[in-house]
Amino acid sequence: ASPGPACYDAGGEAATVTDASLVLGYLNPLNFASGTLTLNTTRASEVIKACVATPLGLTTTQAALGIHAVVNAQMAEALRLVSIRQGYDPRDFALVALGGAGPVHAAALAEELDIDTVLVPPRPGVLSAEGLLFAPVEHECARGYPVALSALHDAGLRDAFETLDEQCQKLMDAEQLVDKSIHIEHHADVCYVGQSHYLDVEVDVTANPVSTQIEAAFLTAHERVFGYATQAPARLINIRSIARADSTLPPPTNIASSTHAEVTWRDVVFGLEQTTTAVVARATLPAGWQAKGPTIVEQDDTTTVVPPGWHARLQASGA
Repeated sequence: ASPGPACYDAGGEAATVTDASLVLGYLNPLNFASGTLTLNTTRASEVIKACVATPLGLTTTQAALGIHAVVNAQMAEALRLVSIRQGYDPRDFALVALGGAGPVHAAALAEELDIDTVLVPPRPGVLSAEGLLFAPVEHECARGYPVALSALHDAGLRDAFETLDEQCQKLMDAEQLVDKSIHIEHHADVCYVGQSHYLDVEVDVTANPVSTQIEAAFLTAHERVFGYATQAPARLINIRSIARADSTLPPPTNIASSTHAEVTWRDVVFGLEQTTTAVVARATLPAGWQAKGPTIVEQDDTTTVVPPGWHARLQASGA
């Protein structure tokens, strides 16, 4: 961002989430971005006071907490969009914190969604880029295939998928992958007759009849997403083949060989209370390290905030 948060001292005049995180004590002004940037706490306080606190009649701390509350609510709604609104209960999953600021907010978001487990990868600040490097190569070929399930002929559908499979295979051959197994999945977009929206379901082309398998998968998906399903007539809209090569796992994370973590302390705001909080460097943590919140875990690409009531543990995998 340019000029970025006010605390960057690069000309920023608006109060940002990073400024609020600094004022609340979540971030170390001398160890941000691996120490390549020194943050100006005074400047962050000034803009939050001028832009938010004074106009609303709040203290600077209250305003900073309010900034976090607003952005957490927005992120929680985005999480609901990909979970609850897709028929998945977020309580059945762990929340993976990614991005430079993700672990700062992760516990608060988990509490908002009633999730009891947060996973902070070894390098969350570059997780998306790292995932791109190790993600499996994949190609997808699709075509329209409008037909009612009641009129679907298995042989014709299998022939259509076989043509798509061949197209996918040509694309995979062009990748010149070595020692990679390639797997092909088949999917279809299905809806009730008269509906304008459809759901993606996986197709088992070996089923007999295929239409029965597709209908069962569609009813399951409709029940999950919308809370109900009926035996009303349904139809296919599109079909597609997805070819995917085996992925390459990233190298294991080195765990510190020390037997105890080095701890420093700083004042951090949780709720409206300022608490003297333990701060540890993740790179120095031995496997099996555990701590109760409040705790701050710092590393080159992010800061993990462990609020009161939470418990942190370093797994053998480095997560």
